[in-house]
Amino acid sequence: MSLVPRSRVGKLQFFGSKIDPWSSNATAIGTTAAEVAALNTKIATANDAIASQVAAQQIAKNATLVADNAVQAVADAGSAIIAQIRARADATNNPGVYEIAQIPPPATPSPRPAPPACTDFTVELGGNGAVILKWKCRSGAGTIYQIYRAEGGSPTYAYVGGVGTKSFTDTAVAAGVTQLTYMVQAVRSTRLGPWSTFNVYFGSNASGGPTARLEEVPNVRAAA
Repeated sequence: MSLVPRSRVGKLQFFGSKIDPWSSNATAIGTTAAEVAALNTKIATANDAIASQVAAQQIAKNATLVADNAVQAVADAGSAIIAQIRARADATNNPGVYEIAQIPPPATPSPRPAPPACTDFTVELGGNGAVILKWKCRSGAGTIYQIYRAEGGSPTYAYVGGVGTKSFTDTAVAAGVTQLTYMVQAVRSTRLGPWSTFNVYFGSNASGGPTARLEEVPNVRAAA
């Protein structure tokens, strides 16, 4: 560990604390009173310099804040005028307003892409024989999920519901069914995502309780 602190304030405090003992015992410790006095003068000069620097930094900080606020006031006022220009162009249905104002018209928003396929399906059994399905999909806000179902491996699918969340509870499962095939599709506006298909097999555990096992189908199928 260094004897002399590394920080500026630490250095000044360290040497400042040594002025009295070094001055009183200058000859005994191998120095002179004049050298200790010169050190003390340098400490005072350094303290004044630091104080001036701190004051200058505060002045610069305040000046920066004033400048930032002034620029923001310009941006706010200018943005308000741009909003008025756009409102005028919309109200008159006249894109020439933008040419007169020498600003570009708003860009036409790109159409949002179709949502992706749903993945990571899970299945649970609820009360009264309900089947609870859950999945993941990076589809964004405003997406609806439509669900179709076929029984017992049938190629005919029936629409069973649409939800705005990534889960669906099927309460209309027929008693005694051993297999259901579900297809889920994400829909956003007029854009349709690919179908995701999976089978649900029903059985019982060692205690005789009902179980459900899910198996995703890799091929993409279309709803009937």
